[in-house]
Amino acid sequence: MRKALTEALKYLPAELRKTLTYGRGREMAEHKILEEDLGIDVYFCDPHSPWQKGTCENMNGLIRQYLPKGIDLNQADQHYLNQVAMSLNTRPRKALDWLTPLGNLLSLLIIIRLLKLSHLMFEFAIYRRENYKSHAVDIMRQ
Repeated sequence: MRKALTEALKYLPAELRKTLTYGRGREMAEHKILEEDLGIDVYFCDPHSPWQKGTCENMNGLIRQYLPKGIDLNQADQHYLNQVAMSLNTRPRKALDWLTPLGNLLSLLIIIRLLKLSHLMFEFAIYRRENYKSHAVDIMRQ
């Protein structure tokens, strides 16, 4: 579980990888390694407190529309699982003001890129201004 999660999350910008919250299942036994691999904090819900991870519980309910409880996911067809993931990630959600999870993620990625680009442009403008001032002072000294 840890290896797959690390592989999936390592491509997200650090700005979108801050924390993970889990139940107390065995699948997160290597959470310390995950924290180190991704530079994130992992938190655990209190036992028997599903309301502490309501979004996860809601997603589990949506997944059950496609995959009945008790199904062995190791035996499931990967192509079908990918279709289920795409269907769920392109379904509008009230919690996202009726955006889709995929659309919301793409919007966040674009915003992060634009902020980084504007920061670089600002730094470049300061650099040019400083160089221009330095060059003007050199000319005046001649």
